Formats: sequence, C-alpha cells, structure tokens
Amino acid sequence: MVERHRRNGRWRLAPTLKLVAVILGCTLFSVTSLFAQGPAGGQRPQPSGKTQKTNNQLPKEPRDLRPSMLKLSVDAVPVGISLFGANRSGSGYQALIDFDQFFFAAEYGTQKTSRGERYRYKNEGSYLSFGPEVNFLKNDAKGNSLTFGLRYGQAQFSDQLSYFKTGGFFGDLQVEDANPDLKARWMELTVGLNANVWSNLYLGYTIRYKVLRQVDNIGTMAPYDVPGFGLYEDNTGVQFNFYVGWAIPLREKYPDEAALED
Repeated sequence: MVERHRRNGRWRLAPTLKLVAVILGCTLFSVTSLFAQGPAGGQRPQPSGKTQKTNNQLPKEPRDLRPSMLKLSVDAVPVGISLFGANRSGSGYQALIDFDQFFFAAEYGTQKTSRGERYRYKNEGSYLSFGPEVNFLKNDAKGNSLTFGLRYGQAQFSDQLSYFKTGGFFGDLQVEDANPDLKARWMELTVGLNANVWSNLYLGYTIRYKVLRQVDNIGTMAPYDVPGFGLYEDNTGVQFNFYVGWAIPLREKYPDEAALED
C-alpha cells in the first residue's frame, strides 16, 4: 500500500517539474537571443585596411589564468517549487570563478520533502556539488559563456516514514521507521549557457546528467528522495537549473566596446 502511494506521488510531481523546465528554458532562450547577438549581421563597421571582427569577439591574446570575475547566483527552480509546490521546498546557490576559458563552480542547496496521504514520508537535508567547466566562448567581450563540465556531488540528509497498520490482535498500530544519518554521492556531467543581460546581471541555465549514485547508512527502509539528486530508485537523473546571478569584477579582462572598432 505504501509503495503504491509513493509511485502515485511521483507521477503527480513529474509533469509539474517538466512544465516549469520547458517554460524557463523557452524564456532564457529568448533572452539570450536578444542580448547575445548584437546588431543586425553580427558585425560592426570597420575602418578600411583593418581586419573585420564580430561584435563580441576579441583578438586572441596570451593566456592569463588570473581570475577576472566571481559570479554569485540563485537557482530560480527551487524558489518556484517552494512557492507553488505542495510537498517540496528548498533553495539553491551557485558560485563560479573563471581562470581564462575555464571555470570552477560550486553549488550548495537545501531540500525538504513531505509525501503521502494515508502515510507520511518526510525527507530533509542539504547537498553540495563542485567541479571544473570549460567555456567555449572564451573571447566573448560581454562575458557570455557556453560551458561543459564535470562535477562531484554529495548530500547529507535524513528521512522518516510513519503509517497505520490495520487489523491484528491489538487493532490499528502506528508503524514508524527512519534513517537519521544518510550520506549520498554521485557524479554530474553538465552543459550550461550564461548571458549578460544588463550591467553585471547574468541569466543562465544548466542541464545536468547525474550518474554513479551511492547512498550510505541505509537502515531497514530505503529512502525515497535524495536531496540534490532526485529519486533514490533512479540510478541516473536529469536536472534543469535556471540561475539569476550578479558578477563581481576582480580585474579588467574585457576592453570597452569602443576598442573593438580600433
């Protein structure tokens, strides 16, 4: 009985998450197309006798691994789920620092889940993921990025299940089970797009493919949710994140746009 309700709870939640991902993805695609393309034709008029360059493309320079900016972002997907979801809440934050065309990204988040009608399942914990990314828009003057990366993820959480068992000599009994100290780990393959929309404001999204999930300290009951990963019964998972972030400049890396016309 409990397992059937769990499966039903899963199918009620999945269409909502898919709808949120599609809406946010279409919104971001429109924004990035508007701000990342530049003038019609994608080029600036150039003085005669000089090599023509695209609007956002800079001349190649010697590699400089000194960080130029720190991007701090909030994941809008958990915020939306917390506001409009009935059985789940959480938060997510990301920090990203650049080293020439490479990034180091770290993300921290929390998650609470409550499921069930004739039973009650609660899950609460936090997660952390970090790893390198490579930017394929290295010389973009506005700091836009198209990245591929590899991250290590881990979570620490607890869960509890309670339900009534009917019948028997003593009548209805309340049955409870819990895992007080669960620890999980996994790997993530990521692809992301990040666009400068105004001043130091950036919007971006990341799609993650999660593999090699392991969970330790499981007692007599297997967990249903794994914060930061997804459902325990799925050994792999796909996740969509939509970020709203602000960049803190650390040094001058991109010249003024006027310099592109010299």
